[in-house]
Amino acid sequence: MSHTLIQRLNQALICLAGITLCGMVLLACGNMLLRFLGYPIKGTYELMGFSGAILAAFALGATQRQGGHIEVDLLASILPPRVNRWLKLAANLLSTAFFSLIFWRLIILALSLERSGEVSETLHLPSYSVVLIVALGVFSLILVFLRQVLDLVQGRT
Repeated sequence: MSHTLIQRLNQALICLAGITLCGMVLLACGNMLLRFLGYPIKGTYELMGFSGAILAAFALGATQRQGGHIEVDLLASILPPRVNRWLKLAANLLSTAFFSLIFWRLIILALSLERSGEVSETLHLPSYSVVLIVALGVFSLILVFLRQVLDLVQGRT
């Protein structure tokens, strides 16, 4: 997959994450105000929980692409660049495998929740939809890792 497609996907997801964050702020402020007036917004805790999961998932790929995740580079300063490149390649391959397993398990969970008809407690929202949305965020992270693996193999990094 090309850099441009992965970049556009992650830009769209980070934009949606920003919109989600704005919605969370409005919901929290609105709920506080209306609760003070005696009319709390029904399902606020559910919506905040779902929105938080979506927000975090949608930021995964863009954060990895920008190098925003924590990296332990104690050895990087003393090892030669070629060894560092191989270590990065191994780390990206392991990360790709790990998050691919998470993605696969999220899809299985979503299908299971859909079959069982599981819904949220207050608003009765279908739970599987949130799990699928989180899976999309994890998928974007996998694409970034795969692109970084290809870049390392091709000597672009």
